[in-house]
Amino acid sequence: MKKTVGKTKILFAITKSNWGGAQRYVFDLATSLPRDQFEVVVLTGREGELSKRLKEQNIRTVEIKNIEREVNPIKDLLVVNSFRRILNKEKPDIVHLNSSKMAVYGALATLGKKNIKTVFTSHGWPFNEKRSILSRIFYRISLQFALNEIDKTIFVSQNTAEQAFAMKLLKPEQAQVIHNGLSPIDFESRASARKIIKDLLPELEIHKNTLWLGTIAELHKNKGLGHAIHAISLLNNPNLKYFIIGGGELEQGLRKEIMELELTNKVYLLGKIANAATLLPAFDVFLLPSITESLPYVILEAGTAGLPVVASNVGGIPEIIESGVTGLLVRGGRSKEISHALHEMIEKGPAKQDYGLNLQKKISQKFNLHNMIEQTISVYQNILL
Repeated sequence: MKKTVGKTKILFAITKSNWGGAQRYVFDLATSLPRDQFEVVVLTGREGELSKRLKEQNIRTVEIKNIEREVNPIKDLLVVNSFRRILNKEKPDIVHLNSSKMAVYGALATLGKKNIKTVFTSHGWPFNEKRSILSRIFYRISLQFALNEIDKTIFVSQNTAEQAFAMKLLKPEQAQVIHNGLSPIDFESRASARKIIKDLLPELEIHKNTLWLGTIAELHKNKGLGHAIHAISLLNNPNLKYFIIGGGELEQGLRKEIMELELTNKVYLLGKIANAATLLPAFDVFLLPSITESLPYVILEAGTAGLPVVASNVGGIPEIIESGVTGLLVRGGRSKEISHALHEMIEKGPAKQDYGLNLQKKISQKFNLHNMIEQTISVYQNILL
């Protein structure tokens, strides 16, 4: 399939089509690039929330169904062959790869195709997660190969970039840091957001002194939610209610932990909620207790809502949150530190809103979608020269 004459054709490629930070990044770029300058196609592994949302915006998608998160040599070779066939058909000018595994697929699929330029955005490193030694070795070797074949690597945080340089995965001149940017959000009012949450929890008892603590996150080990729940048990604050929005593989385990700690009247798992970010004004404080992150959108969303934030000092989060100025930072996986930070935030009373206001101002100036789009277009233009 030939590109539209006069336009730069971008093929975005991402392994999973669920809805997470990397998928949102692809969606924002694919739907925000000027359509008079760019023709966009998105390649995903199987159909999911991302492909559904893209189709609603009239963005064409293609699928490779053999993509898996874990290493599988036979299926991985099939994916590379499918990828090459798609490249032969679509004839893109640039392939923009997302996820570490897709970087390896893309580097292999574009070998020998000198007319195709490649960009990779790192949303985090697989060796920061709990994996086997063999898996870590595989990713280090394969990523070192891939990143040296790719024309330009974008890092969404300086921390992610520095880690790659320290491991000698690539040279600084091969990379550029472009922070995630946020588009405007149509938030619910505080009263409306709280009513929506209350309607999901008929048993919920709320009084005027209740402090609403919130988290929006996938129920995954990387998010550190077990540590947050344990921190709530250490606080022993009868006026605190903790709401966790999101679904995932740890749901049953977290429910069991909530029961064992006798927190069923204090910690609530709300499951997945469409457009969950619009409910952020319901909360008095936002908590993100992650073990590993790159640059999470949800912190940007919470800050845009003007919320004071307690978060782990992992990945690019300290590039958003300056402890004591735009929020409070704790070490990841430390329940006592989370508990102490929450106690400090609660004790500040109305003064804690200064954190939220400072963060809101910082995000509007530095982490907006316009900046992200303009800087990414500049990367495209430079590699095509």
